[in-house]
Amino acid sequence: MMNISVPQADQPVDIELQQLRLQSFQEDVITPLMSEEGLNDYQSKALAAMAVSTEITAVTDLPVRTGKSYLMGRIASKASEAGMSVTILSHRKHINSDHVDNLEDDGKNVVGIFDEEAYDPGVISVGALQKVARATDRAANDKVDVLLIDEGHRAIGDKTVSNLHRLYPNAVVRAFTGSPNYAEDRSVSDFFGNIEISRPITDAIEKGYVSPLRVLAYKTKAKIDLLDPGHEDFTTRELKNIREFKARNSAAVAMAKDLVAEGRQGLISTIPGGDLLHADILKKMLESETVSDQNGDERAVKAAVIKGSSGDADELLEAFEHGEYDVLLFCDKLVEGYTTERASFLLDTRPTTSIVHLTQILGRVLQPKDKEAIVVSFVDETTKKRQKTFYDVVGL
Repeated sequence: MMNISVPQADQPVDIELQQLRLQSFQEDVITPLMSEEGLNDYQSKALAAMAVSTEITAVTDLPVRTGKSYLMGRIASKASEAGMSVTILSHRKHINSDHVDNLEDDGKNVVGIFDEEAYDPGVISVGALQKVARATDRAANDKVDVLLIDEGHRAIGDKTVSNLHRLYPNAVVRAFTGSPNYAEDRSVSDFFGNIEISRPITDAIEKGYVSPLRVLAYKTKAKIDLLDPGHEDFTTRELKNIREFKARNSAAVAMAKDLVAEGRQGLISTIPGGDLLHADILKKMLESETVSDQNGDERAVKAAVIKGSSGDADELLEAFEHGEYDVLLFCDKLVEGYTTERASFLLDTRPTTSIVHLTQILGRVLQPKDKEAIVVSFVDETTKKRQKTFYDVVGL
């Protein structure tokens, strides 16, 4: 574990105020929520842990696709109804947009994090962690009672952590994550205190909260030149030479075609760099393939690459949900926050050393349904000892 030095706040830490806020958070927000109908086992256990916690700042670790964001929204709504000032932060625009839409549908007053009325009682402010990281000259405002952080593993950059402690010195803070161990040398708990509840993704699979999972690995003959050994993950420079490795790409296309022929839709995680050159190569190859439709007629495989703005991603995902595409190819756009009910396979052609990355993209194909999800890691010759795969995520 790292030794974290918590920066001094503009306004002094007030232990008495912290305890009053924590007591109100538990009595007026968490305890009433515990009696709500429709909560799953994970959400109920998370609330139970919060109800007895003595920590002003803590971490809630729930598996992907078990209702983490929904629970955050309910906590924010109930705190607003109790007259508290609430702030929600995440690093993804579309995650924040979803929170805003859901809270406004619930009749709540939602504003930006630095808007003038953001600290008023009953108001919920929603904004980007990046904006907090840049707010080095902004004075602290101690009127926020509750601070909720979505995808908490993305909030542990030095500037972000420094400003969170400085701007919200006495707020009740709960960082929600499905990937608490961000890297080998650091955890979300290093920055946000004790993990109140922790449930691995394997727990959700074994208990049937998400779809059954078949985990596979495909060994390729591609070799990666390890040019940047000092980096935590493989770099774009190291991965450049395998983007156009024909046998590797042909294998990915053949797998995707066979799965589409079974009536599935799915995702392919591609190698970064070159303006998503690898994704474009695979898309072109996929569209040259044909499968039989329900009537036995041959049709081309329909594929699309997700890049550009969040709006573009939303449009393609909506089309995917309506069956207009068989395969969506992506690099970073679908890693976190996006939800699709249709994807039941994932081919990860991008070598990585990051368990966080793998856990997050795995969440894109785990559904609250019975249909088995199939995930495949592509393992290359040079990376075998260093590379992480879906086997590592599920503990095999």
